[in-house]
This record gives sequence, C-alpha cells and structure tokens, in this order.
Amino acid sequence: TYNGTTKTAEATSTAKIPDLTFTKTPMVEHYSPNKASGYILKIVNEGNNYANDINLKDAIGALTVDTIDGSTNQAFLQWAVQYVAG
Repeated sequence: TYNGTTKTAEATSTAKIPDLTFTKTPMVEHYSPNKASGYILKIVNEGNNYANDINLKDAIGALTVDTIDGSTNQAFLQWAVQYVAG
C-alpha cells in the first residue's frame, strides 16, 4: 500500500537454456604404457543463451584395465586438467 492505494503486479520469467555440445578427442590413437597420453574435451555453446558455472566430470579415474597376469588395475594413476577459455 502506498498513499492509501494498494498496488499489485505480476511478472513472468522464462529461463533461457544454453545449447551445449561436448566432444572428447584422444590426443594419441593408441595408448602406450608409461607414456603420456591425453584427451581434449571441448564444450561449445551453440546457442545465443549464456552458459555459466558448467560442471564437467570426467570419470577417467574409474577406468580399469586387465593386465597380462589376469589382475585388474586402475588404468591411469595420475592425470592433470588444464582449462583453456575461448
């Protein structure tokens, strides 16, 4: 109420969803034990809507391999993540 008059208003807000595409490309065709290897993960916003705070989880640590002696081991013991904008 303002100056004895009650005012009401309505508003509608529509969320604009970004159009994201994800690609994951290996940097080498075949992995060799004890050699560096990597992947390029690319996220592109194909739409006109804003994308912010994108959470990306790559479960590379969960990958396992069967070794020649029949045991199963973690495929990658260490890895690094580099972020490149643009």
